[in-house]
This record gives sequence, C-alpha cells and structure tokens, in this order.
Amino acid sequence: MTDNVELNTMEIILNESNLTKQQKAVLQKVYIKSKENIITIFENINKDSDALEISNSLFKIICLIIKIIEKVKLNRKKLSGEEKKMIVLELIRISILSEIDDKVTQTIILNAYDMSAESILETVLDLSRNVNISLNKGLSNLFKCCKN
Repeated sequence: MTDNVELNTMEIILNESNLTKQQKAVLQKVYIKSKENIITIFENINKDSDALEISNSLFKIICLIIKIIEKVKLNRKKLSGEEKKMIVLELIRISILSEIDDKVTQTIILNAYDMSAESILETVLDLSRNVNISLNKGLSNLFKCCKN
C-alpha cells in the first residue's frame, strides 16, 4: 500500500494509496502535528523489544492520532469513521517506514502492525463510542434533574 513513500520533514508524497487527495492532505497535516510524539514513542522500541512493548507503543500512537483526527473537518464536516480508520492506519504505516531507521526493528514493528493495528484501532474506537454514549446519556439525565 505504501511501498512508494517519499518523506522529508514537511511533506509526505503517497505514490500508491487508496486515500483520496483530501484524505492525503489530512494525513499530511496530522503527521506533521503528531510526528514529534510518534518519534518519542518509537525511541523506546528496538529489535530486542518484546511484543508487549511493541503493542503498547502501537496503542499509544493510535490513541495519539485518534485524538488529533477526531477534531479534523473537511468542508465543515467531520470525517466518516471509515475515513478516519484509513488515515490512521496509513499514517502509522508511514511513520514506521520513515521514523525507524534500523531495518530489523522496522520489520519487527511492521509485522506487529500488520497483525494487530487494525484490531487495536477497532477496540479503541468501540470503547470511545461506548464511553461517549454513556457520557451523553449521563449528562442528559443530569440536566433533566436540574430542569425540574
């Protein structure tokens, strides 16, 4: 999917991607905004890291990117869940390819990513949906009490 990725500090060029032009623009902005934090997370991983450390790092990066992408709007409309998912997954793959220099470490992390990133993302999204629904119900019940 991202075999032909060219990167420098301010630009990402996706030669092969399923993302639209607008989604690529969102990806670039989110990447620039999150790059320093992603690098900090990746600094704690090396070829000797165990599966738990790698999974934990992927989880942190997914959460970081979701927090940013939740605020993004295109033409004053929030991105669809599927768009967010595609952008998050593509951005993580690009981050692994561009920010991890050691090829052995990169391969290990890419394998972990391929096996677990989508599942982790789905779990985080499902959890956030349920928390938001519960929070909204709780707030509406609270305000009903206050109105009476």
